[in-house]
Amino acid sequence: MQGGGITWKDKISFIFNCIQIVRNKGTRLLIINHRQLSIIGWLCKFLYNTKYITNVYGLEIWSGMNKIEKFALLRSDALIGDCNFIINYIQQHFDYPKERMHLLYDAVDTNRFKPKEKNTALYNRYNIPSDKFLIGTIGRLVRNKGHEIIIQTIKDLPDNVFYIIVGGGNQMDVLKTLAQKEGVSQRVIFTGRVSEEELVDFYNLMDVVVLLSTFDKNEGEGLPLGLIEASACGKPIICGYEDGSQDAISAEFKNGFLINPQK
Repeated sequence: MQGGGITWKDKISFIFNCIQIVRNKGTRLLIINHRQLSIIGWLCKFLYNTKYITNVYGLEIWSGMNKIEKFALLRSDALIGDCNFIINYIQQHFDYPKERMHLLYDAVDTNRFKPKEKNTALYNRYNIPSDKFLIGTIGRLVRNKGHEIIIQTIKDLPDNVFYIIVGGGNQMDVLKTLAQKEGVSQRVIFTGRVSEEELVDFYNLMDVVVLLSTFDKNEGEGLPLGLIEASACGKPIICGYEDGSQDAISAEFKNGFLINPQK
């Protein structure tokens, strides 16, 4: 592909190849893992009476779904959502049978994500003070996940509270500028993208993990892996109650707190 982009020709070729595989193998059930691919399921159902189930995750449902994608999605034989919020959203906004919707939480490998001794090498590697209270947010910096709220709040918290932002993305420069504007750049540490091997170590380095995502067009979360991975590592979590993040908090609030992400 010239220029590294995906063309319509590439997409059509991919769909055609998938349909050929289904026909050649006599596939009777497809599991579709993104709503953009549900058109493949519908075409196979139309041509070969193949059943298909589509996983839905959150933002992809309420932001930018075109008519073809919506048509194919809603003709799935079943929909699987990763949180109660997305199931409720579909029931409220689309004409889809409730009995064909199923809740299936994302899984966490608890053999990997678990409490462990702090990796003290991270302090020097990322210039993180070892004697401070560390608030952390872990994830891609591609849209609003509440980083701005925490950066603006840091100056009102005790001097020993530092904020660690783990992850890379196009919002990094914006957040760095905000930290400078608020006069807290010394207390907000950006690690950039880290390796998978270091990810568990960072969870265990934090004193609390926070994700304050808001719900709006092109904003919001299904069930964020970062929150349930943090819980698996024994860390308290704080998240907003506007989207699927709320499912990361236990009914008894044993593992964290829900707050208004707009304040």
